[in-house]
Amino acid sequence: MRRLFVLVLVVVLCAGWCGRAAAQEVTGSILGTVTDSKGGVVPNAKVTITNTDQQIVVRTLTTDDRGQYVAPLLPIGQYSVTAEIAGFRKVTQSGVTLNVNDKLAVNFRMEVGAISETVNVEADALHVDTLSVVPTGLITGTQVRELSLGTRNYEQLVSLMPGVSMGNLNQLYVGNSLPSGLAATVSFSINGQRNGSNYWTIDGIDNVDRGSNLTLSNFPSVDAISEFKVLRSEYDAEFGRAGGGIINVATKSGGNSFHGNAYEFFRNNVLAANNFFNNAATPQVKRPPLRYNDFGYTIGGPVFIPNHYNANKDKTFFFFSEEFRRVITYTTFGATEPTAAMLAGNFQNNVCVTFNAGGTCTANSNTITTFNPAAAAYIKDFYSKFPGPNNPTGSIFSLLTAQRNIFNGRQEVIRGDHVFSSKLSVFARYEHDSIPTQEPGGLFTGDVLPGVATTSTNSPGWQAMGHYTFTMRPNLLNDGGYGFNYSAIISNPIGLELKSQSPDVASAITLPFASTLNRVPSVLISGISTITGFGSYRDYNRDHNVFDNLTWIRGRHTLKFGVSYHHYQKAENAGGNNVGSFSFPASPSPTQLGANCVTTAAICSTEQAWANFLLGNVATFSQSSQDAGADIREHQWETYGQDEFRMSPRVTVTLGLRYSWFQQPYSGNGQLNNFDPLLYNPANAPTISTNGRLCLVTACPGGGTPNPNYDPLNGFIIAAKNSPFGSHISNTDNKNFAPRIGIAWDPFGDGKTAVRTGYGIFYDATLVGTFEQNVFNDPPFTTSVSIVSAPFTNPSGGNLNISANPPAFGGSGSAAFISLPWHTPYTQQWSLDIQRQLKKDMLVDIGYYGNNAHHLLGVIDINQVQPGVGAANGLNPATFTSATAELPLNQFRPFLGYGAISGIQNRFNSNYHSLQTQFQKRWGANSLFVFNYTWSHNLTNNPSDRSNAPQNTYNINAEYGPSTLDRRQNVTASYVYDLPWYKAQAGLAGHVLGGWEVSGLVYYYTGTPLTVTTSNTDPGGLGLLGASASSARPDITGNPNSGAAHTVASFFNTSVFTPTPTNANRPGNAGRGVVTGPSFQRWDVSLFKNTKLRGENMYVQFRAETFNLFNHTNFQNTNVSTNITSATFGKLIPGASGAADPRILQLGLKLYF
Repeated sequence: MRRLFVLVLVVVLCAGWCGRAAAQEVTGSILGTVTDSKGGVVPNAKVTITNTDQQIVVRTLTTDDRGQYVAPLLPIGQYSVTAEIAGFRKVTQSGVTLNVNDKLAVNFRMEVGAISETVNVEADALHVDTLSVVPTGLITGTQVRELSLGTRNYEQLVSLMPGVSMGNLNQLYVGNSLPSGLAATVSFSINGQRNGSNYWTIDGIDNVDRGSNLTLSNFPSVDAISEFKVLRSEYDAEFGRAGGGIINVATKSGGNSFHGNAYEFFRNNVLAANNFFNNAATPQVKRPPLRYNDFGYTIGGPVFIPNHYNANKDKTFFFFSEEFRRVITYTTFGATEPTAAMLAGNFQNNVCVTFNAGGTCTANSNTITTFNPAAAAYIKDFYSKFPGPNNPTGSIFSLLTAQRNIFNGRQEVIRGDHVFSSKLSVFARYEHDSIPTQEPGGLFTGDVLPGVATTSTNSPGWQAMGHYTFTMRPNLLNDGGYGFNYSAIISNPIGLELKSQSPDVASAITLPFASTLNRVPSVLISGISTITGFGSYRDYNRDHNVFDNLTWIRGRHTLKFGVSYHHYQKAENAGGNNVGSFSFPASPSPTQLGANCVTTAAICSTEQAWANFLLGNVATFSQSSQDAGADIREHQWETYGQDEFRMSPRVTVTLGLRYSWFQQPYSGNGQLNNFDPLLYNPANAPTISTNGRLCLVTACPGGGTPNPNYDPLNGFIIAAKNSPFGSHISNTDNKNFAPRIGIAWDPFGDGKTAVRTGYGIFYDATLVGTFEQNVFNDPPFTTSVSIVSAPFTNPSGGNLNISANPPAFGGSGSAAFISLPWHTPYTQQWSLDIQRQLKKDMLVDIGYYGNNAHHLLGVIDINQVQPGVGAANGLNPATFTSATAELPLNQFRPFLGYGAISGIQNRFNSNYHSLQTQFQKRWGANSLFVFNYTWSHNLTNNPSDRSNAPQNTYNINAEYGPSTLDRRQNVTASYVYDLPWYKAQAGLAGHVLGGWEVSGLVYYYTGTPLTVTTSNTDPGGLGLLGASASSARPDITGNPNSGAAHTVASFFNTSVFTPTPTNANRPGNAGRGVVTGPSFQRWDVSLFKNTKLRGENMYVQFRAETFNLFNHTNFQNTNVSTNITSATFGKLIPGASGAADPRILQLGLKLYF
């Protein structure tokens, strides 16, 4: 290990001295060949490159003996390029637009004549990329400026590219929460990769919260963005940290004259349509209030003092942007609650009210008159405050409410650029975001009962960076810099779950452990929406990045080497179950079930669960001993070498090798742990009684005696204590070498056609949130009690040792261990692409893109019982209907003494194949049309890092199916069109009739997969009921999508799903993702009026913007009921967020100068 470290250190130091940086590039390159009229090369020609935005000559070069020149590391912007040599006319190509990461070919054909004669050539609006194999998606300044974005969030622009599948079909809110309260994740799959495999940067600086790799730290205003580009796959070796796409935002800089704008965008509920489920409710839920104001300004230009400093306005420039958001909106929540009669203890059916010691029902009634004191307190503090059920089309328990959200914000960006000379330039930028929000469903919770989990949150973020470019000589350039990225989430509960808001509950219950979260316990009642909450919560992210760059041009070779270092820190508290949680099941059923249930099975089940709640018949109570806090830190080094070899004027070959050393995280507060199966010692396992519980102090039921060698931490390792990895809890993968090759061929030599192919390996910098969950869930830092049949008012009765159930660790969305051995996830990518320029303003691109990924992360329960083992040992699978009923299976788990152990293994794979096409058309300076079509298929055996677990741990192949964002057909289009009359706006008629503009976005996606599940059954005897991350599926007999009605009452064919026979001794055979969810289509259309005030550069723009113009109802996967035991199985229901956004009309006014 030490030798390897020394070797890597030597490589890093060498790369830092002689190499080019591994940080994401924020510049572009211009290169080309100078020839005479007969095609012969012209060596020693002078090439001058001028930035016309700032009127600065940025590079002066001389062509080599092959007539070639290369100008790398140029700031993005507008350029003119001039070639001159004695005996030939001077040629200038103007209007050259250099975008971020471009490799732009500007070739010259010289004509014999005097050098004093100048030939001016206007660059084509579109050009074929004949030099690079990297598939890119450019969003130009025109698109950023003129396309209407629902919340002015730049993330939406990523969807306007081939190969991109978008998950969040609603408005993309800035910050960390959605109106539902769930996390505002960046849900984009790029070329089939997971949405956490993308690398988001601003001016090349990391902008990702590494806790989940799914949320961003900062959200620059779209008016502060010059452009951005997405590298979709097979990017050069200089790019890393991701196996998916790289999204690089370039901010605006100042020019040699002052420019800016001021704007306001306005919405009101009067201008918006109502949500589908609001209209469907009885009585109808009125269109909720909406107050939306988004306003701000930008200004940029030169920094100068007349006659004293920068008088020519070509040295120092600034840009400043400030944006404010004031948003109050409402979200429709669909909940289930008890009826008014049930609140009073009256039922439509008989319920069981008395049980014997064995839990069998001994008496039935349709009335309960005496309530448990804790239940009475919950009714007073919670249920009595809810409006009654109002959606009978859903069920008699269904409640639809519109709940208030606040999404405010303030954001500033300031940037400065300075040119010391043609050899040295620098720029620096600072951004600050403050995003105060209020989530009625609770941050990251999405609780649907009104007013229960409401949280008040702020998500501040800021980023500071500096970057320099130094031309040591024309063929040797160095650039580098430093970036710091910070974000936080500061959230406090303010709803009914707060102790001060529910004083009766707070005083009625005595908890085993003191709660530090200031909330009352959660209540889970089968068939009734959960009372729960989240927080108080503190989350802090800090990332330091240092990088250094060097490019060496040697003949036909452009050599690049580099190094980048990141130090990342993530500190947060759990914010979860330190308050405790009670569950109330729907069992046992009344005696003579058929005679007592006179309505439906679903109603009877819900009424029985509510009866258990009123009587205080708790199934299980659980509580964590503390609100744990984690402080995770990591070091990451990357280095690479790359050669761009211009084999001929028609062929460019790029060869590269990247090495990523992603060290294992360590703890900043001494708390980091893991479960190592190899260190588990069966000799130290406890005795398990025949009832499945720990036998610790007395003779065991069913025989046996306690094991005196029992170790309650059997198999657990603690960093810097007993971990074989020292201060870490897993090994570091030191073999992350990533070779890459790309070939770009101009078959006709005219720059109008490119054939491109390539292959590469790409490693992922994975999330650190799973390491935090170890601290939150596992001993010795956090202990938990799980008490069966606990007293409602005093679950432990003062005895913390009453729980004899083997403890379970991890669960759905939560990990209890990190894979051993650890392998860094990686992707192999390949492509074949053809791009053709049809006309100077028309371009078409068609290509095949494929990849496969290995060592992907996924949750798995490593302590499942082998299918059928319980039945083979005399247990009856028909009784496996709850976690309590499955306790006897604990005798047969691989790691005796524990229940489910759900954690992260990197043993999963995926593959992706696609046909991607793009058509582009430009008109004039401002009009454009872009059309994208993608056919793709994306398959995997685990679709997420930590949200899905295989049903059967021993049959991973049964999980092979579509990925989360697998959409077979993706169509997007964007357009901006200036109406072609009265462009000069002369006179009154010109001002009225001229300056009109239309723009829009069009989306059509086929649906993504859904998995049908079942509850309260485990015919295979896997032990997955309760805390396991795994969930059970039913049997399937046909195609659920064949002949599906796709209506609200019947979305898919439910008849093909049947319960797995309880004597089958196997889990259900229904596959994962077998149902195709709702498709999506939306037309966003905008009409603008541009009125000139003075010249061409000062004008007012009035904007009328519509989103979902035709008010097409787009249902979401969350609207589809997929549990076979649910009364709404197969139907479309409101869910936590209702249908996707209805029509929205937004008005805007912008002043440009």
